[in-house]
Amino acid sequence: MINFSRLLAFTVLLVVGGFQTATAHPFHATLAEGHWNEESKTLEVSLWVPSHDLEKLLLKRTGIQNLLDQGKPADQAIHSYLKETIQWREKPQGKPVPLKWIGKEVSVEETWLYFEIQLTQEPGGVLEYRLFFEQEPEQQNSIEIIKGQQKTTLHFHREQPSRPVRFAPLLR
Repeated sequence: MINFSRLLAFTVLLVVGGFQTATAHPFHATLAEGHWNEESKTLEVSLWVPSHDLEKLLLKRTGIQNLLDQGKPADQAIHSYLKETIQWREKPQGKPVPLKWIGKEVSVEETWLYFEIQLTQEPGGVLEYRLFFEQEPEQQNSIEIIKGQQKTTLHFHREQPSRPVRFAPLLR
């Protein structure tokens, strides 16, 4: 799961102008990959974010410098933020499905966030993905959702923070 996401993130970074310093980069994006686990009825998500953007957000929300390095307090702050900004509804007007925090991997340039979304049925409904919209006007977020042999890729921005989750029929 991680290898595809890292390759995708690396490719996007190269395409938008190469490596930028940790303090200033003109392109603001997150990339996620969700794998549907039929047995447990969960969507297992790996989310790539620039560490600088996440640290900036956490400082603004908590007032704590270098929170990413602080284990459980960082996990709690990130989980709380994800629950506010990534919401899956199985029905368009339904309640958001709970998001279960799994953990994170932090490096200077990038942070990987891992969580699960427990669904009552196969992936469908509406996904709202507003990560970093409050701090970056040009923020772009993308997720590729994989269900068996089917895939769908959804893109989000301020003008379109939510999208219906649909899979094209398999060609036989």
